[in-house]
Amino acid sequence: MSLVNFINKFCPNGVSHSHETGNNNKNTCLLCQDNQERKNFKKYCKKHFIEKKHTPNNNQIIILNKLFSDEKYFVPLEIQEKIFEYLNYTEKILIPIVLNEPGIMHLMSCRLCSNDFIEFLDKESCGHHKLPRKIYHYIKI
Repeated sequence: MSLVNFINKFCPNGVSHSHETGNNNKNTCLLCQDNQERKNFKKYCKKHFIEKKHTPNNNQIIILNKLFSDEKYFVPLEIQEKIFEYLNYTEKILIPIVLNEPGIMHLMSCRLCSNDFIEFLDKESCGHHKLPRKIYHYIKI
């Protein structure tokens, strides 16, 4: 499926828009051609991550237990439990969003990304594609 068809399957979350052709006269299009600009597109979002769990291995636990039970470095049991709790943690690793189907799904559905993505599409696509384009509301004074 082409990227244009895939993008048109979704409406951007939280953006006033209409599906229409653009008014720019670009010679190159990010969606028509598999160009370097499309390959170089990367965006990061705090909602697009993987979780990596960190836990101490058995050797580390044995060493800490021996250390904590030694007279010289004795640590009460309650504090040991807290230390072991802190050794088990989850790290959020941001993963780059690229212009492929899973990346576009995130960019269209995420409120943090959708507005910037629609503006980016409007600037970087040629005018003959019917795409979601931002509607600007002007207040009459």
